[in-house]
Amino acid sequence: MISQYWHPEQGVVQRRLAWILGDAARAGHHITAVVPPPHYPGGQLMSDDPRNQTGAVDRSTPHFTVYRCRFRPHDASIVSRVQDQAVIMCSQIITASRAIRNARAAGNPVEVIVCTVPALPSAFVAYALSRLHRLPLVVELRDAWPEILEYIDQWNDPQRPTMNPWAKTKRALFHVLLLTGGRALRFVLSRADLLITTTGTLAAEHTRRGHPNVIAVRNRAGSGIPNCNAYPARGFGPLRVFYGGTVGRAQGLTNAIEAVALAKQQGVEVELRITGGGVFVKALERLAHKLAVDVDFTGRIPFEEMVGNYQWADTVLVHLQNWRPMEYTIPSKLFEIMWAEKHVTAAVAGEAAQIVAESQIGDVVPPMDPQALADLWVAIAQDRSRLAVDGRGNAWFRQGSTLEELTDRWVHAIGKVVNAQHQPHSPLSQRTARKAQATFHPVHLLQRISEPLVQPVRRITTAVRKRHSQ
Repeated sequence: MISQYWHPEQGVVQRRLAWILGDAARAGHHITAVVPPPHYPGGQLMSDDPRNQTGAVDRSTPHFTVYRCRFRPHDASIVSRVQDQAVIMCSQIITASRAIRNARAAGNPVEVIVCTVPALPSAFVAYALSRLHRLPLVVELRDAWPEILEYIDQWNDPQRPTMNPWAKTKRALFHVLLLTGGRALRFVLSRADLLITTTGTLAAEHTRRGHPNVIAVRNRAGSGIPNCNAYPARGFGPLRVFYGGTVGRAQGLTNAIEAVALAKQQGVEVELRITGGGVFVKALERLAHKLAVDVDFTGRIPFEEMVGNYQWADTVLVHLQNWRPMEYTIPSKLFEIMWAEKHVTAAVAGEAAQIVAESQIGDVVPPMDPQALADLWVAIAQDRSRLAVDGRGNAWFRQGSTLEELTDRWVHAIGKVVNAQHQPHSPLSQRTARKAQATFHPVHLLQRISEPLVQPVRRITTAVRKRHSQ
């Protein structure tokens, strides 16, 4: 398993891996994970445990061997995050190769390489390992990567509103590298033996593009989340809206703050509470101050404290940008809110909007339309009976797959890939062998991955030289 996210970090990816791989381990499978020391999301080492330090090998959990590679501390900027991911990528290739050799020497050889995307470099590491060691490759693809990179011009770091010419040049170079990395990711995805997506629409899209082996295994919240409705329901006072999650580029929460201001102009007070961290927190704070609206920024909180916020809220906000790739995304918080039986304000499109509409757990408005969002909150504040959705979340979950069924689907699909690899005349094993022969030599492998970078980097370098010569 190649990932840049792992326990004891708290996040959607970490919880998904803990759930799926935990069940797989209990079923007798052995997982070797190569991951960096815990430093997500703040960018600084967050554990003193010797098992979590660079170079550590942790075998304390049955059926798990966890190798910790190197990392580079980072701040909130795109540039420093990319630098961290580059360090992790290089270290993971070396560490994982050692782990594969150790497993083979111990008589328990690795049979498949699995990676989680994002982070994008995880795919390149996994691809290199699968070809160098002639193993099948499985990519766990969350969200519509690399298509999201097409919107990179909207990824501005709000903490740096003004930049000197060198900073602008450096950012332009990183933008080119990221876009080229997106093209390289398409190359890797097309050669993966199995793609696992978290939404059905994204799986269907990759199947439409011609990939022969794609399945969807949705995220699911644990059923331990309690019913968070309060009785009797509040029939007066400001409308309480809660958002809990990442405050980043893809969430577009400026739209929500503008909607609070528009609702205020219509005579409706909306108390918006935003819990979570991300690169856009400071920008949102400035916008709330500018518009003179009531927004409470609480910062990050432990996962177990989310229940109290759900109980406080009248409605819980699920919000994404109006970028087309977001239509293939289901925010994991949506399932948590549905388990909590809370009314959902969904400013989303695509599969997430379809779930809210089908379950009747809330109301849907177009993403990035502040007037539509404000009008919805005004309507809810004037008719609180719309908040009575108790039982609808549970009813929707009963119609779908259980956590155990989702894990079985994940493990079974990978098992088919491994079994096909052991059958020399199967189409999958022949496909893997051809790819391994074509890309086995490390120099050739590096050339294939770096090839798309050459021309864009040359163009940037030429532009920089011209600027300095003028």
